[in-house]
Amino acid sequence: MNSRSNGALRELAGKDDLEERSVHLIGNFYGALMDLFPDAWIGRSPRNSRLKHSAGIIAAGFAMEVAYGMHGARTRSEFKNVLECLKQERACAWTSGRWYFSDTDVREWDKVQNTAPDVRILTNHLVRIVKDQGVKTIFEAPENFSKQIMSI
Repeated sequence: MNSRSNGALRELAGKDDLEERSVHLIGNFYGALMDLFPDAWIGRSPRNSRLKHSAGIIAAGFAMEVAYGMHGARTRSEFKNVLECLKQERACAWTSGRWYFSDTDVREWDKVQNTAPDVRILTNHLVRIVKDQGVKTIFEAPENFSKQIMSI
């Protein structure tokens, strides 16, 4: 969604109904996010929801590309199934709580702003979760993970 020359919208280029298909695809994606996070979408403004904030919209667009390209999501229900991983504990803090970007970068929900570094961090965070689809990261690994690795 972040580029018509690359990604999901590129595949629609050249079609007679490009605009209609683009709106439909983007609507399916954001509809799925609304289904998954109704409290962060319905009745919220960018000031009180990072999902509706420009940083969240931009970062989510990159997550849409992964859901579309890697996982084949096209419909609202397919996007919803792929994006379900964003509901796991510590994945998202759209309206409250903390963002756990890494073991050294933990922020209050509203401390993510529309700056290039913050958008990049949020984008990388969401894209990694959608790509991994529940695969544990080093950050989420059990305490004895390094010992387990060393014994292999």
